[in-house]
Amino acid sequence: MAVTHNLTHDEARARSALLDVDSYSVDLDLTRGDTLFGSTTSVRFVCATPGAATFIEVSAERIVSASLNGEPVDVSGFDPAEGLRLTGLAADNTLVIVAEFAYSDDGEGLYRLTDPADGSTYLYTHFEANNAQRVYACFDQPDLKARFTFTVTLPSEWTAVSNMPVERRAVDADSQTVRFAELPRTSTYLTALCAGPLHHVRDTHDGIELGLYCRASMAEHLDAAELFALTKGGLDHYHRHFGVRFPLPKYDQVAMPEYNSGATENFGCVVYAEQLFVFSSAPDDSALERRAYIMFHEMAHMWFGDLVTPRWWDETWLKEAFATWAGLWTTAETTRFTHAWTTFTVGEKNAAYTADDRPTTHPVYAAVPDVKIGRANFDAITYCKGGSILRQLAALLGIDDFTAGLRDYFAEHAFDVAEFADLRAALEKASGQQLDDLARQWLSTTGFNRISPRITVDETGAITALTIEQDGEPARRHRITIGLYDVEGAVLRLRRREPVTVDGATTAVTALIGETRPDVVLLDDTSQSYVGVDLDDTSLRTILTGALPDDPLARAVVWSALWRRTRELDLAPETFLDLIADRLPADGHTAIVSTMQYLTAGTIRAVDDSRKTVVAERLAESYARATDAADPGSRLQLTWATAFTRYARAATTSRILRDWLTGTNVPDGLRVDQSLRWDIVHALAAAGELTDNELDSEAERDTTTLGRLAALTARAARRDAEAKEESWRLLEDPSLSAADQRAILSGFWQFDQSELLRPYVTRFLDLIDTLWDGGHHERAGHAVHFTTAFPTGTDTIEALDRWLSIEDRPATLRRFVTEARSEAILRQRSMIRD
Repeated sequence: MAVTHNLTHDEARARSALLDVDSYSVDLDLTRGDTLFGSTTSVRFVCATPGAATFIEVSAERIVSASLNGEPVDVSGFDPAEGLRLTGLAADNTLVIVAEFAYSDDGEGLYRLTDPADGSTYLYTHFEANNAQRVYACFDQPDLKARFTFTVTLPSEWTAVSNMPVERRAVDADSQTVRFAELPRTSTYLTALCAGPLHHVRDTHDGIELGLYCRASMAEHLDAAELFALTKGGLDHYHRHFGVRFPLPKYDQVAMPEYNSGATENFGCVVYAEQLFVFSSAPDDSALERRAYIMFHEMAHMWFGDLVTPRWWDETWLKEAFATWAGLWTTAETTRFTHAWTTFTVGEKNAAYTADDRPTTHPVYAAVPDVKIGRANFDAITYCKGGSILRQLAALLGIDDFTAGLRDYFAEHAFDVAEFADLRAALEKASGQQLDDLARQWLSTTGFNRISPRITVDETGAITALTIEQDGEPARRHRITIGLYDVEGAVLRLRRREPVTVDGATTAVTALIGETRPDVVLLDDTSQSYVGVDLDDTSLRTILTGALPDDPLARAVVWSALWRRTRELDLAPETFLDLIADRLPADGHTAIVSTMQYLTAGTIRAVDDSRKTVVAERLAESYARATDAADPGSRLQLTWATAFTRYARAATTSRILRDWLTGTNVPDGLRVDQSLRWDIVHALAAAGELTDNELDSEAERDTTTLGRLAALTARAARRDAEAKEESWRLLEDPSLSAADQRAILSGFWQFDQSELLRPYVTRFLDLIDTLWDGGHHERAGHAVHFTTAFPTGTDTIEALDRWLSIEDRPATLRRFVTEARSEAILRQRSMIRD
């Protein structure tokens, strides 16, 4: 398997100063079998210093021939890890490279898969950050934009989709050749190709051709009307606020199975992980909201990242943080999911706080010495902290001035690259405000501040002083709201909300002097800033004894504050989980119910092993009651049923699952479709309540791609030493696909199987080394994320320490193992304290 060249920032700067790339003409032959494909690249570029030398990335199995300006290029010593050396450059150059490339098994480059439902073959590309070189020869860095023309030879019955519309098609008996129209100046990582017997539906909107594509076997599940409605609403929203229209003639969206990420923003050809875009089983509202958000996130990239591209990977936040903010903004403004910021607050924002509290945190705007380090920064800091900072900036500037600055930014830098200085200049011009503090306080620093209220009252209960205290360095400026809440029945109702600017270590709030002291004072109750909210003692007692805000966003802020207290060892994990079991079932907001499972899953790992089953059963019983109490057939009922399956471990709840699986005693309205059946099977397997024959029968019932992956997850989840070893042998297979590996690992590391799993901790770290050393960098990179799921205990910490003690570990792996160690220590301290 060919490797990619890990481009350094120094190399990129030097090559950018030397070259100006005009165009690529790429011809791909996809009719050569299931292992290799042919690729011919002709690239035209200008050299600022004739006679100089450079290199081009070609991650090929074999270069057949190469010529520069008609003269042969020596390829005898070619090493894809170093790129192909080019010497004696002219002022104007034409380079032609004919090569054979391999289909990938890790989801990067050009991935080939077979649909088990009908045996059809499908292909898709995934190039971010530097994998275009695995399909065609290119100067694989974002600032060397160029025009592209793709021509593809493929089986005659296939459909091909790329960034631009088909310009010409020639068909013979066995194959067809498709030429796509020229793509305007674009970065290499944003080019794309999908192919196969794709089902497609087309529409038009505002002069733009729209397309939806999926596997033929998923055609009946493609809800085109809803997807087109979301697409049109998003385009209208961005056209209205961004000033620059979507610049390509068509906008296609393609769903593909076994996709490595949630979605990728290829210019005019967005590719989604199929399970997030096309639902073969009934989705709940959280899944529908997440799909809408992801669609708007990727659509925002057509402007943030595609039209205007960050110069290098240290500016990744310029596209990912903005797409996060814009996707949430558009979801809240244009769909029925008006509480999108609530979902973000209790989910992604908490993920950012977690990442920012770890020793591996980094600034939003961080130095990136090479591409591999840059890829590791596609994380919660860049996306979620960055998105939070932009929400705060929009609040400080006002949305009108904020979007006015964006319009100037897009207009000035269209089809080019830009840096933060360019964006800052546009925002300052539009708003009339200086943004010196933005980089100093927010983008170039790590960590987050915590704010807490200090309140004094007189003998009548009136507030005589209210001060907001801020800790953490630097002390940042926050534009927040303060909510005053009083208990009414079983809930907290807002009495008054006051906007405040927090600046410095202490901020006096004089506007609230004279107000009767409320039952709860909640800082940043509209979640405008990126800041940890602490509760004063009176407010905390009120909340712990029974009342939560009736407003979902304020409720999300409270849940987040309680969870941070748990992580910071001020609240016992079991206390937090008791609160979830007791109070969450009364919450009618699907996004909160669904997203709180993220906090629950992390917290239960911090419970002592001897108590995990008891705590899980308490959660399961609570969720079962909530399922019964929900409106029959509602999406909230489905959310509760799914949550129930995650923690049903004891015999009593397992019996409920078995009943559901056989159609007995199913709550009124609950449809036990194939997706829920697999959730039940996973739970029974993890509880040790499922026989191998039963699992085999379920796998035979569902022979789809998702079914095959779900069966791998279930087999890996089994509470049995022999079953664990069976799944482990699959993980050791070097030919295992990245999708199969993810499925197995998703089931393998169960939170309540510590004794079974402890022997695999060191073996798993060794496996990650083996994958990396064998060139399976993508599989190693995906696997290392699961180290945070290791069983809690001193032996785990010691194993992680031994691995980290070897100095020459790859930096990208070292970072995630360091994070796993920090989480293991935190859980251990929590268990010791209990």
